[in-house]
Amino acid sequence: MRNLNILFVASLALPLLLATGCGGGADSNAASNNDPSSTTSASAVTVHDVAMRGEGTTFYFEPKELTIQRGDVVRWKMVDGAPHNVNFTGQKIPEGARVILANKKKLMGMMLVAAGQTYEMKFTEDFPFGDYNYVCDPHIAFNMTGKITIAEKSELASSE
Repeated sequence: MRNLNILFVASLALPLLLATGCGGGADSNAASNNDPSSTTSASAVTVHDVAMRGEGTTFYFEPKELTIQRGDVVRWKMVDGAPHNVNFTGQKIPEGARVILANKKKLMGMMLVAAGQTYEMKFTEDFPFGDYNYVCDPHIAFNMTGKITIAEKSELASSE
């Protein structure tokens, strides 16, 4: 009888585990489309895509500059010209941001080597407003640089 009870409980738990384990979760790339910036419907977070490109001796982030709000996600995607990364180390960023990036282990991103690989960073409410300059380490000699500006909502409204 005890074995039957265990089987009964397991049969009830399995559908629950499957239902909760199949979701995309907070780190899902559900908003991955060709739109340069898109919004995920589930969490209402704006995701901005930045292509990492390399053609011949020309290496660049596209777009090179991006203005976002706190709470937005930036997703860098390796397109061609690998390897690429995102490195804020040694670059001009707002006061206090270096500690936040270091604590989140986002001061220097992982190396992307295959087309389609992505690296994401959410600029949460604790990030100071201002300009975040970054480089691609393997292509710094080719001036592969980018800039993200976290603007206050009033600044965004006046620039539109």
